[in-house]
Amino acid sequence: ASRAFRVPSYTDLYYHDPGNIGNPTLKPESAWSYEGGADYRLTDRVKLQATLFHRRDRDVIDYARSSPSGPWQALNVDRLNFTGVETSAGFRLHGSQIELAYSALHGSGQPAGDLQSKYAFNYPVHSATAAWSGMLPGGIAARTRVGALQRLGQNAYALWDVYASRPGGYLRPFVQLTNLADARYQEITDVVMPGRTAIGGVVIDGRILRGARGYSGEWGHGPVLADSVRARGIPLVACGCGQVGCVDVYGSVRGLE
Repeated sequence: ASRAFRVPSYTDLYYHDPGNIGNPTLKPESAWSYEGGADYRLTDRVKLQATLFHRRDRDVIDYARSSPSGPWQALNVDRLNFTGVETSAGFRLHGSQIELAYSALHGSGQPAGDLQSKYAFNYPVHSATAAWSGMLPGGIAARTRVGALQRLGQNAYALWDVYASRPGGYLRPFVQLTNLADARYQEITDVVMPGRTAIGGVVIDGRILRGARGYSGEWGHGPVLADSVRARGIPLVACGCGQVGCVDVYGSVRGLE
């Protein structure tokens, strides 16, 4: 069992803009949580887990509005109780790891009147994930995760992420692909999450290669050619990013001109 307590922030109390209105009369919110569970290892390769939990919230700080075009108004939700279950299973197979998980959550309580809730009633009622991690041919470490989630009163959506990297050696590139199904979803009301995204980078001698703006994976910016250029007697030219030896200086259209 545990006890939680949160006082309203300055934003909750006094912040005011066209889309959000604070409430100086907000009460602190509090909660009691109870949980119990069990872990069971069938073999050295198979592990099962299950947890049952219950939470009783009082004076929950939330934001609500009466119409989609209206501002969000801070308020207290008097009582909100949650009961849920979390289960998972893990398997180790020939150097690979498989993880399966499912959770369900039931809440008692409704927004006052016809108000639309921004946080308190936007919880996931069902969530399931399947993940795999292991080594691919060529010494490539990879992992992938597929998940499906349904929030209260909304349609379910699925997400698929993939990550691969070369874990050893002087040059260690990596790539991360997220939301491959290009699902359109919101974790917070009116905040649309990114669609299909690709992220890449390189770790050289234990350090991430960074470019002109400090981001990884900017292949044109980074002093990767400095030693080679110097060895060939070619003058080192400063790049616009402030470094010397950047590929952009010698291999870009501007550099070739």
